[in-house]
Amino acid sequence: FKKDISEEAGQHFRERETQIIRIPASEIEENVLDKIENLRFKSTTRGESLFKVTLLKAFLSSPHALIETLIHRMKNIQKNIDDKKGDIEYQSADRNMLQDLKSIAEKVLLDDFSKLKEFKTQLLNIGWSGKKASPRVIVFSERIITLKLLQDYFLAEFGLKKETIDLFHAGLPDIEQQRIVDDFGKGDAKVRMMLATDVASEGVNLHYHCHNMIHFDIPWSLIRMEQRNGRVDRYGQENKSLIQYLMTVSKNKNVKSDLRVLDRL
Repeated sequence: FKKDISEEAGQHFRERETQIIRIPASEIEENVLDKIENLRFKSTTRGESLFKVTLLKAFLSSPHALIETLIHRMKNIQKNIDDKKGDIEYQSADRNMLQDLKSIAEKVLLDDFSKLKEFKTQLLNIGWSGKKASPRVIVFSERIITLKLLQDYFLAEFGLKKETIDLFHAGLPDIEQQRIVDDFGKGDAKVRMMLATDVASEGVNLHYHCHNMIHFDIPWSLIRMEQRNGRVDRYGQENKSLIQYLMTVSKNKNVKSDLRVLDRL
C-alpha cells in the first residue's frame, strides 16, 4: 500500500482528492426508475431480480445504455417466440412490458439527463473547454454506447474537432489503442479528454499530463474502481489528483435500497 512506503516515495506520491457528487434524478428519470422497480416477469422468475439489476445499472450509465439492453433482451425473447420455445403467451407479455419501458426511456432527452448536465458543470469547474489550455480529463464508463453519447455531445456542445476527445475501448485495434495512450502521454497532443471503458483501467500510465478523473458510472467492484483511480493517482504524479464519482439518486425507497452497494463502495 502507498501508506507503507510513503516515507521512501516522498514527493512522488501526491495527495488524492475525491468527491462524491449525488445528483437527484429528473422527473422523467424517476418514471423510468419506478418502471424498472415494478417490472414483474411472467415467463420466468429465475434471474428476474438479477436482470432488473442489469437494467438499473444500464440506466445509471445512460438512457441509451438501458435502451440498448432492452433491445437485446427483446430480440432474444422474439427469437424464442419465433422458434416456439417456452410459453409464447407469457414471453409475449414480457416483451410488451419491456417495450413499454423502452418507450418511457426514449422520452429521457439530453435536457432531462441529470448526470450529463452535472458532468458538464464539473468540467466547467475545472476550467475544461476542450481548447489547448484545458486540463486533460479521463472519464470512465462501463458502456461504450454511453461514451459515444458523451463524445458526440461534448464535441457539439463546445464546437470541438474529433481529435480533442478520444474514445478508448477493447473493440479498437491494438495499434489504435496504443496511439491513444501515446497521445495522452504527450504534452503537445491536441487530445483533452479520454473516454474509456475499463480496458484502460489496468496497466496503463495516464498520469503524465492528467490529474483529473471522473467516474461517469461507478463499477460495482472496489477493485475495479481502484484500478481506474490508479491510472492518474500513481507514482510520479506531480499534481494532486481530483477523482469524482457521479451518482444518480432517486426518491424511490426501493431504488434507494438497490443503490446501497454504491453508497458502500
